[in-house]
Amino acid sequence: MSCIVNSKDVYLGKKEFCANYIYDEHLHEEYEINYINQGRCMMTIEDKKVTLRQGECIILTPYSPHSFMVDGAQKCSITQLSFKLHEVSTILNDLIIFKDTQPYFKIVSCTDILESMQNMYTYAHDKSYHPLNELLLNVELQKLFIILSMHIEQMHLIGQKCEHTKLEAVLAYINEHYDQDIQLETLAQYHKISSRYLRKIFMEHVGFSAMEYIT
Repeated sequence: MSCIVNSKDVYLGKKEFCANYIYDEHLHEEYEINYINQGRCMMTIEDKKVTLRQGECIILTPYSPHSFMVDGAQKCSITQLSFKLHEVSTILNDLIIFKDTQPYFKIVSCTDILESMQNMYTYAHDKSYHPLNELLLNVELQKLFIILSMHIEQMHLIGQKCEHTKLEAVLAYINEHYDQDIQLETLAQYHKISSRYLRKIFMEHVGFSAMEYIT
């Protein structure tokens, strides 16, 4: 088996936290993936603050100090997966999630990750498939690592293309407000550029239109 976990080392569940909830800084040997089902929260990871909202997820690598705080306006619901990884094959080692040494990865628009997490939970707890549960669980974990790496590589690729300062500002704005109704004309006016110029730099540096990126 290329990548091994034991079902007893896998935790997946839904958690709901009240507004203003705080979980003090801690660390652990497991990988941890948090998918935001509802609300908004902020994690502090090695002194860097990361805001998370509905539909986004964050992957914490082992032994990364982190704390958790819920937005004061409303409760927050998350789906959380944690697991100990016992072995990784040479092929999987080449995935960016293992090659990159940063303590966390934030990903947006990632329902496919949530689906894979839920499949892992099924294989870890549904005894009707025994003794193949362990095999299915590990196959799904390999699939999850591939999906995560694809998301991370896509985000890195877009970041590498964003050398234009105006475009960087526009992308930062979209990433913070994509859950709102963003109009191209309003976006251009806000950053004091023409909508025609905005379309041009998007196609040149990102490879597709602003509205496609927002979608």
